[in-house]
Amino acid sequence: MIDFHEVDPILFPWAESHRLKVFTSDRDAPVRSMDIVLHRIRYQVWIEVAGDHAMIVHLCGYFKKFKILKIEASVPTLEKALDDCLATVSEWDRQRPIWCRLADAVFSDQSPNVTP
Repeated sequence: MIDFHEVDPILFPWAESHRLKVFTSDRDAPVRSMDIVLHRIRYQVWIEVAGDHAMIVHLCGYFKKFKILKIEASVPTLEKALDDCLATVSEWDRQRPIWCRLADAVFSDQSPNVTP
């Protein structure tokens, strides 16, 4: 059974390189989760141990339509699964309506480099 002692040496350096904080407990249960906030939208990534050599990396987007992605991974493929989560967050962000992206640019004092 995979446990977090095998996951942590991969997860923590990856999270640090992307400036993300890893949460290790939730209501006194051991977990591994991270929040990604992009343009005022929160995404959560968490890892579920699923078997002897398997885990599931979950990605959830909290916006108008609740979206979720599940990626099966193992210790050797964990970093790629996490990279895939980041790529998915970017894709989901591009799919948001243009008026949301324009509002983000106005409120953040950035020029709106947005294409429909």
